[in-house]
Amino acid sequence: MQIEIDNRKIETIGSEPLIEVARGAGITIPTLCYYPAKVHKASCMACAVRNIDNNQIVPSCTTVPAEGLKIDTASEEIKKIRRLSVELLLSDHRAECEARCTVACPAGFDVARMNRLYDKGLYDQAARHLIDSLVIPATLCYLCPAPCEKVCRRGEIEKAVEIRQIKKRLIADFDVSTLEMTPRNGKTIAVLGSDPVALVAAYTLAINGFAIDVFEEGGTILNVDAPRDIIDKELKIIASAGVNFHTNSAKESFDGYDTVISTTPERREGWVIFESKIKQQARLTALGRELAYKIINPSYTPKAEYNSTFGKLTETEKSSIGLSTTQSGCLWCDCEKKSGCRLRDAATHSGIKSRKYNPTDEKGAMERVEIGGGLRFEPAKCISCGLCVYNSSNGFTFRGRGYDMDVMLPAENIPNLPRGLEHICPTGAISTH
Repeated sequence: MQIEIDNRKIETIGSEPLIEVARGAGITIPTLCYYPAKVHKASCMACAVRNIDNNQIVPSCTTVPAEGLKIDTASEEIKKIRRLSVELLLSDHRAECEARCTVACPAGFDVARMNRLYDKGLYDQAARHLIDSLVIPATLCYLCPAPCEKVCRRGEIEKAVEIRQIKKRLIADFDVSTLEMTPRNGKTIAVLGSDPVALVAAYTLAINGFAIDVFEEGGTILNVDAPRDIIDKELKIIASAGVNFHTNSAKESFDGYDTVISTTPERREGWVIFESKIKQQARLTALGRELAYKIINPSYTPKAEYNSTFGKLTETEKSSIGLSTTQSGCLWCDCEKKSGCRLRDAATHSGIKSRKYNPTDEKGAMERVEIGGGLRFEPAKCISCGLCVYNSSNGFTFRGRGYDMDVMLPAENIPNLPRGLEHICPTGAISTH
């Protein structure tokens, strides 16, 4: 049979839901309560489309095409309906995508991931995460006012996590000899200057296969107000990635280089020039990383994703969390499924920047139910789509009715849970940890 989606004629066999027909034609329709080949019921309306013939708004996840069907998936009316649906779901989602420390960090560093690795004793992995993200993390600890520590949720209960001390400890103990140079891609780049932007760009390009020469007219690489032994340790790490340093060097010709980057006042036609009025050194490292990404991929554009957040912890939540039981003290209050959360994707796709409706604090934001096999259930992140209920026999279940309905997991039902529920859950409510 033949149908029309957004004025495009599409052939279909008519047995699969409209959302799958659209996907097969390369048309993106967000969805939350639907998962291919799984039992589901339309509840979220994030996949709403309009039947042009009768002007009805229908969920594409349960609508089966009929001959001659004409569907609108992209009008402003449909976008507004989907946006409202997602905003209503977010109003019952008392959770954070990124931890507040990450949001506060001028460099956008994923602090919670570092702390998770640190608390598991995976110190080398934590250090590599630090280095690959910030390049000179221990040095930055002396240049940054640490807004991450000021907003730390642990600080609402007791002393905030000492994020800077963890970074310094990881770098001090890191064995540089464990680093292996990335195979070269045959391209060479000259970097003029040795400020944080230059060094971050140089390291990022080096670990992506470029041969890098850094030229500093003065006699000191990275001349900033931080202990020299710490700076030298991090320069050794950068050098191990294949970055060559040249001091007291005023090179006249850069023939033979594929690209020349300058963070200095020196300018020549054809060079990649970096200039910014920003003074915050941690923020400049993020700009250095973006500079490198744009050289690696000229079409690179930083992705702005929706970030769910909520206010302060309630007194009940503080009491239930209690004092620190981890090495770092971190609460790990970000979402471990943030890179695969369909609710976040739908909010981003809908252009939602911030909440329209604040979530109730009736759901405990930090409540976690360990369900074995490295899985956990976090009720505050659940949007009651029902996928886990419909696809687990005598496992998850609904509680209450109407607006008061939510999903719960009786302790006696935990042994009955099938594998794979974390994949079909559209949020971080069921996730691995």
